[in-house]
Amino acid sequence: MRKTIIIMALLGQMISMNAQVRVFSALDREPGITIDFTKYRINYDMKYVNDTTRCPLSFVTEPMVLEIGDKSTKFYSFDKCRSDSINRELIKKGESNLTTGGRISWILHRDYPQKGYYMLLDELGMERYACHERIKEPTWTLVPDSLTDIIGYSCHLATTTYRGRTWFAWFSEDIPISYGPWKLTGLPGLILRAYDTEHHYQFETTGLKQYDASSKIPIDYKGTEYEEIDKATLNKQYVRYYADPVGFVSNNPNVKVIVKDEHGNPTKMNGIPYNPIER
Repeated sequence: MRKTIIIMALLGQMISMNAQVRVFSALDREPGITIDFTKYRINYDMKYVNDTTRCPLSFVTEPMVLEIGDKSTKFYSFDKCRSDSINRELIKKGESNLTTGGRISWILHRDYPQKGYYMLLDELGMERYACHERIKEPTWTLVPDSLTDIIGYSCHLATTTYRGRTWFAWFSEDIPISYGPWKLTGLPGLILRAYDTEHHYQFETTGLKQYDASSKIPIDYKGTEYEEIDKATLNKQYVRYYADPVGFVSNNPNVKVIVKDEHGNPTKMNGIPYNPIER
């Protein structure tokens, strides 16, 4: 029997928010495994542009979180982090009605399951993908005589051309952690602010916290049963999905998608703007 997924949404709002056709799969009900424990948690606001053809540009803001452990890091949506925490408790109780949250569906692990590699997990419709990629850190150029204050920390500026964009990053040597948002790493201090030259992607730290060893706040990994996919193939899947998200989901023989507007009337959902952080 085909399952019917009814998406109730005002299409204009869906496009402006980069809403996806979110569908739970059996893998979403798996609790995941603990791979590390959080030593530092850094919160960022990620401000980004979906549709680069609009003038003036329209921005979306997503709260993100960077979890840093002894052996690995994890960067993902804070709302997804919160829903994952709720779902862990629901799964323990044997419940099946899980929550979903966040506009950003991807999760970026560093140094897990293999040291020296990134693992990108993402969901497109009912598909769950795991993309393994060797870490290649940016080559930074320090900007002399640059100094600013961000959340009380003295910061210096560096710049790099990386993954198809030119980036500026403010980092603080007062926090000697060579990490930052997304794949922006390798400076002699934590990156507290970063943006590309077009300001399509902007990261701003909103808070950070250090935990002691007794806190035992888990860093979880849910990709053990995901379909492994190489980067080139995953990029092709993104292009297909964003061009026709309903068609992508409906391609699954067990799913039929019906999109309805805010009045409950059947309607069409066109492509979603696609402006990836990597070009």
